[in-house]
Amino acid sequence: MGAHRCGDTFGSLSAYATGRFGADVFRAASVAVGRKPRCASFGSGRWRRMPAGLQAVQKVQAGRVGLGLGCPGFSLTQDCAVRRKLHPCVVPEPAMDVLEALEIPQLKRHRLTVENYHRMAEIGVLSADARVELVNGEIVDMAPTGTKHYWAVLSMNRLLQRAVGDSALVSVQAPLRLDPFNQPEPDLALLRPGLNSKALPTGADTLLVIEVSDTTLAYDVRIKAPLYARHGVPEMWVLDLANGLLHRFTAPRDGMYTDVSALKGPGVVDLPGLPGCGVDLSGVF
Repeated sequence: MGAHRCGDTFGSLSAYATGRFGADVFRAASVAVGRKPRCASFGSGRWRRMPAGLQAVQKVQAGRVGLGLGCPGFSLTQDCAVRRKLHPCVVPEPAMDVLEALEIPQLKRHRLTVENYHRMAEIGVLSADARVELVNGEIVDMAPTGTKHYWAVLSMNRLLQRAVGDSALVSVQAPLRLDPFNQPEPDLALLRPGLNSKALPTGADTLLVIEVSDTTLAYDVRIKAPLYARHGVPEMWVLDLANGLLHRFTAPRDGMYTDVSALKGPGVVDLPGLPGCGVDLSGVF
């Protein structure tokens, strides 16, 4: 059934739009020109006068309903197939304000335990050579090892081995079990001697952790440093290869390191918990 006339120009336009493109497009055309027909019939349905203050949001794959055909400045897209897909949505402005004020929700994630993590490796969900670690119950991909990173880890391992002798154990890219939801793998760690060989070392077993950073500085400083501090690791070093700095984190308290310093081109640096032991870092950067 054709639309009732709501004005000369708009009446002819409404009949044309309804006959050629269907009722959906006529509604879109009406909204686009800002007309408010008192009543227009569309089959068994009826479109009543739109209250003042309503806003029509028209979205089409090929563009928007514009102005030009039949009255000044109104036009319809010639692609009829696209036009038939148009579904006008008339939403009160206050409701749009409510939607725009919504914030992205903080989703509650299901955290994996260390046991879950190990089981995934046992059954092949995680491959044996996967470079991952468990942080805050989430499996995190570790950055690929670049050339600078490789040689820095190799150099630090050699320096530490020479410096500590039998006074401590040097762990290279091996896990620390900090709690049921955290098993990070620092690039190097200095461990107390005489540990239980049937269990992974913990924060209490650790004297020093070292992270070598060429592309992961923010992750090492913002995520891993607080993690180590919360679990009582006395000291953490971040070798910042990009900037030639040693970031030194000491004095953990209330889940954070309270003494943080940055050394440019460091020389000999003392090792924590081992009086008289130090390493010369001048050749590492």
